[in-house]
Amino acid sequence: MKNNPLPRIDTDPELRAQLLPHCRLKAGEVWRDPEGKHSVGCIDAADIRAVQELCAGHAITLAVHDPPYNLVAFEVQEVDSYIAWCEQWIAATKAVLATDASLYLWLGADQKDGFQPLADVMVMMRKQ
Repeated sequence: MKNNPLPRIDTDPELRAQLLPHCRLKAGEVWRDPEGKHSVGCIDAADIRAVQELCAGHAITLAVHDPPYNLVAFEVQEVDSYIAWCEQWIAATKAVLATDASLYLWLGADQKDGFQPLADVMVMMRKQ
């Protein structure tokens, strides 16, 4: 499968200028629907305080994550660095989960590289 690089809005000023007028949230902002059933935040998922603010004191029963896994949209990281980052956002998620919650995680596995990063994420999750 050929990956086509995506332009990054943090390094492409022209693209950024085109997209920003269409963005509804700024970094750090949280939108809550009028019925109080949904929240959307433009936050760092690895920031426990930001995740707690997003959840507004509610114990979450379902978390669904599909993190980037060193493909075209982001700079490639070493597996150890990527796993350390995963530990951060998983800890932030755990801080807001109910006792009987479920966590679904979609993650890539490069069969040419020992099924990374999935293999090490699975090992890390055993410690959680």
